[in-house]
Amino acid sequence: MMMAYFKGAYQNAFKDSTIEELDFTTTVWAEILGRYSPEELKVAAQRWVAKSKWPPNAPSEIIEELETMRNPELQSRAEEEWQRILDTSYGQYGEISDLAKHVARLVGGWEYIGMADTQKQLPFIRKNFIELYKSQQQSIKEGMMLPSSGPVFSLVDGKRYEGGLRRLSSMVEPV
Repeated sequence: MMMAYFKGAYQNAFKDSTIEELDFTTTVWAEILGRYSPEELKVAAQRWVAKSKWPPNAPSEIIEELETMRNPELQSRAEEEWQRILDTSYGQYGEISDLAKHVARLVGGWEYIGMADTQKQLPFIRKNFIELYKSQQQSIKEGMMLPSSGPVFSLVDGKRYEGGLRRLSSMVEPV
C-alpha cells in the first residue's frame, strides 16, 4: 500500500520502472517495515509526501519518520542541540551537552561546521547530526537498562566510569 501511495504522489519517479522492479521493491520494503502497523505507515507516508518533493530512497528514511512520530521530544531535543552548536560556531556561547559536543565531533568537528557552505553542506551536516544525536541518545537509554555494577566505558566521551551505568546515565538528556 505504501509503494502505491508513493507511486500516486510521485508519478514521474516510477514511470521507467518495470512491474517486476516495483514488485521486488515492494517486497523488500514490506519485509523491512513489517514491524510497523499499517496505520503508522500510512501516516508516515502522508507526512513524507507533505514535506518532500522526492520519494524516499530507502525504507530507512521512512523508519526515521516513524521514529520521529513515536518520539517527537527526541527530534526536538536534537534540533535544539543542533541550533546550540550553530550558535556556538558563530561565536554565541551557550550550554551544550556532552552528547551534542561528541556528535558535533563525529560529523566533522567545530571548524568543519563553522566553515560549511550554508546552502550546500550545512543541510547535510544538520541531517547527519540529528540522526547521530538521536541514535546515540537512544543507545545510551537502552544501555541504562543493563545492570549498573562494575566499570563502564562511555561511547560518548571514551572515558571509564567506575560508578557503573548510573554514572554514565547522568550524561543522558531527559526527553
